[in-house]
Amino acid sequence: LIPAVEQALLKAQKRQHQQMKLCGGSYCKEYKDYICVDDMGHLVTPDYVTRVFREMLLKNGFRPIRYHDLRHSCASLLIKNKVTMKEVQMWLGHSSFSTTANIYAHIDVDSKMEAANMIASKINLGELPEKKKSPKRKIA
Repeated sequence: LIPAVEQALLKAQKRQHQQMKLCGGSYCKEYKDYICVDDMGHLVTPDYVTRVFREMLLKNGFRPIRYHDLRHSCASLLIKNKVTMKEVQMWLGHSSFSTTANIYAHIDVDSKMEAANMIASKINLGELPEKKKSPKRKIA
């Protein structure tokens, strides 16, 4: 768990405790061990996340994508930033390396082509010299 996520979770927990105190007996305590609850303590359902995510994208001028598609974006950014495929596998939680490699290998190929093109741009081979013609020999 990276520190930024830990801090976000602790902040959410603190807010839940504040809401519990503020709402008193009206606060739903059935889901007090859950992270994703609303201000009254009711469980936030997956369709809520899907709906609000879509609304947020449209409101900010982005094209709609599925919330799950963020995993692909995350993997793409990791690979483009030289994170190894094995580390991407671990981050995404794929049970096998081959799953990750099969899905994201094309991104790795793209980055290798970018690297190859950068190298090619730095190498100046110039034009190859013309092949010298052998002098004609006189036969005696």
